[in-house]
Amino acid sequence: MVIAHDLQLFGDFKFELSDNWRNDCAKKALEPIINQCAEGIETISPFQQKSIAIQLSICEFENAEISYPSECRSQNLDTCILLLEKSPQYWTTFSGYYREIRNICHQISLPFAKDQILQVYENIT
Repeated sequence: MVIAHDLQLFGDFKFELSDNWRNDCAKKALEPIINQCAEGIETISPFQQKSIAIQLSICEFENAEISYPSECRSQNLDTCILLLEKSPQYWTTFSGYYREIRNICHQISLPFAKDQILQVYENIT
């Protein structure tokens, strides 16, 4: 469960992916893994990684007003990925986000890790 403090931290997170980035779209795409990121990047499954990479790709395509396979709007990830791989532009966008998910998750988790360290320190002293 995401608490108000966690949402504030996420709201303060700076996406450095593109100057024209639609932060609201990216935040919505990443929202399902916020709590998992706090638990560690190893908790992100390959399925989640694919799903979020597709969602972030769609955000970028829509922001740039680039058409993309309509199958990517459905929940059939494998069909979408097969269609994305047919276009170098689509594939580069998707694969870049797929590789970047764990790095983004790590960046999101840093404030949580800091809070945990401070709590341990306060409990010791």
